[in-house]
Amino acid sequence: MDSAVIMRVLRSNDPPSADDIAQMHLLYQNLLVYRTAGKFPMKRSDSKSMSYGEFLQLLERFPRFVTGLSSPLRRFPPELLSLIFTFCRDDCLEAGYTVCDPRHTLMALGEVCSRWRAVLRSMPGVWNHLHFSTSAMKPCNAEVTQHLLGLSRQLPLSLRFSSVVQVSEDDTSSQDSGHDFDEKVNSEKADVEVGDGTAAVEKGSGVVGVGPPKTLVLRISSREEKMWAVRVFPTLEVARLVADRLEYLHIHATSDDLRFCNFLESRDTTFSILSSLTVTIVDTEFFFQDLLTVFHTAPSLRKLLINDGETVEMSIDDSSRPYHIGEPDFPWNQLTVLTIDIALVVFDAREVLCECEALEVATFSRLIDDPLEERLSLRMAFPTITTLLNVREFSITSEAHYAADILEDMSLPNLESLTIDAWHSDFIPVLGDLEKNSKFNLLHFTLHGYDDNLENVFPFLSQTPSLETLDFQHCNPTNTFYESLTYTAPQSQRSTPLLHLPNLRILTLNPLEIFGPIECPEDFVKLLDSLSHFSGGCDTPCPRLKTLRLSLSAFLAEEGRKIIEEQLAPVCGDSFDLVYC
Repeated sequence: MDSAVIMRVLRSNDPPSADDIAQMHLLYQNLLVYRTAGKFPMKRSDSKSMSYGEFLQLLERFPRFVTGLSSPLRRFPPELLSLIFTFCRDDCLEAGYTVCDPRHTLMALGEVCSRWRAVLRSMPGVWNHLHFSTSAMKPCNAEVTQHLLGLSRQLPLSLRFSSVVQVSEDDTSSQDSGHDFDEKVNSEKADVEVGDGTAAVEKGSGVVGVGPPKTLVLRISSREEKMWAVRVFPTLEVARLVADRLEYLHIHATSDDLRFCNFLESRDTTFSILSSLTVTIVDTEFFFQDLLTVFHTAPSLRKLLINDGETVEMSIDDSSRPYHIGEPDFPWNQLTVLTIDIALVVFDAREVLCECEALEVATFSRLIDDPLEERLSLRMAFPTITTLLNVREFSITSEAHYAADILEDMSLPNLESLTIDAWHSDFIPVLGDLEKNSKFNLLHFTLHGYDDNLENVFPFLSQTPSLETLDFQHCNPTNTFYESLTYTAPQSQRSTPLLHLPNLRILTLNPLEIFGPIECPEDFVKLLDSLSHFSGGCDTPCPRLKTLRLSLSAFLAEEGRKIIEEQLAPVCGDSFDLVYC
């Protein structure tokens, strides 16, 4: 059947007969059979949707089901139309999102007639996850956009945006189009409901991508540099409309986002209930200051996560593309959770940390060194002592030689968990000063990346009697280290750091040399023997030690693991649980 004939049938005003309805049900059932059998005519059996054009072509492939079908498809019962429309949903950036573009399937079907439009808009699952694209030649106007946003007011609303307009900046027609949209939306004074999402949370669907309540996932990126037009403003205006209703915001940031920042700032956008902000950088030329300044009026902001999800997989040396946060007008003092997972210079990280007066959880990953001349000039800028009273968890992962500078002259009196994964920086001296300044009751300590002189950490451990978990999982200790930990008997007068850890419950060690033979060193076996011999006794150095975690290389074959287990099991007996990780 010719597409023109189908469209003429669609626009007919004659009601369908009972036979027409039966034939369409049969067509729908055959679609299901073909999809289940993997014989989908358009070779899209792995997808749950088809385009409008494919839908028309599909009707042509089943002439025996539509022959003589002279009445309009648009007049079929709503329940049957809803079933048909489920096949016509476009895939976009994420499965389950509806593309709000007049050229795309669902929007095009809604233009066939008012009845089809009413059926589409009565399908709530279609409109709770929307994707706005400014690549359309005819973006949704203000009235349609406001209506679409309102359709999901009883559901969690998740939005995605893509600004991929390949139009030069001096395109006046594009600028006029964006300006008109802006004026219409402002004049309408839209009251956009984002929805409370209570029911969805109870069902456990509050995850990123599906959309926790009041969530906006903002993806702004251009396909080519210097190809950004004011036509992106319809997308940005939608973001502004829901800004004061958002609790979570996820921005995919590029170097072109300066226009986005200026747009929101010029309209005094407020994020009154925004509590969590995630920034994923997809462009190495991105500058933080312009973007973060937009959120200076976010009184409820408590969590900030910055990462570069797309560039982290690139084989580029981090030191060749450092990021600088600058000095944005940003409410650092409100944050309770801060995670920075980008190639940030150490001094910038230190400055940010000093601004976060209410911080409770801090995570810094992939810090890099400052240029030497910059580091020498900025060292004097560190305050004498910086005290952060609320920090409970602190984690740093870095290959920078001067990563330890971030903790120098710091006081963290309520610190409970400290994780350091640094292969090139010596944190040992800084740890001593940190304990002296803080007098904390540390419960969990993880040290990764140290190979030589690991015994130097013993003085620090002797000052942390409250320690419950000690983790040396990714270290490669020497026999001297194991020998120093080994405890023989009280009368030997031999000191061991474990004597200072009466509350230790979990100890994680690496029993193998990284490039050594598949057997435990003799001194390591002696250490386990001493721990098991005195375990639970009044004279044991760790009376509460119940779990010993042994780190085995992920590259160790199964046979090698069995050798280690057979060697250690008789030594430990039933004194404590052996856990291999």
